[in-house]
Amino acid sequence: MGTGDRGSVTVEAALALCSLVVVLALVLAAVSAVAAQLRCIDAAREAARLTNTPVKITDSRIEMAKPHAADVVTARACAPLDKLLPLAQRFIGPNTLCLFLKGEHVADELTAAQRDWRMKAAQLPSRADPRGVILRLEQVTREPEGGG
Repeated sequence: MGTGDRGSVTVEAALALCSLVVVLALVLAAVSAVAAQLRCIDAAREAARLTNTPVKITDSRIEMAKPHAADVVTARACAPLDKLLPLAQRFIGPNTLCLFLKGEHVADELTAAQRDWRMKAAQLPSRADPRGVILRLEQVTREPEGGG
């Protein structure tokens, strides 16, 4: 190895170490997401058991679940309402109740969503977070293209 090659091993080792840290961070994030999903599913099952409520819990991404009109559609604060409603639309029927956990920007989200959607909305205070609300939506329908 010549005198000019000394720093190349150090640079390669530093790049390899950085790559390993990035991969480890991605793996930990994926494990954390799976654990959070499992906690949500367990909580839903436990709530159903405690209230003696028959439920069907679908453990999959919303895009992969088989479309059907559900009695109740729930979602935690995973996306703004104008992005969430198109995902939930495949499960919303004329009598479906939507319960969405939302944060302090719920009024802005409702305004944005009402450009393309019609709904009866009510805000219930969250018991877990004073800034949060449970957004109760009924009679949710998409506004036809061209609006009204």
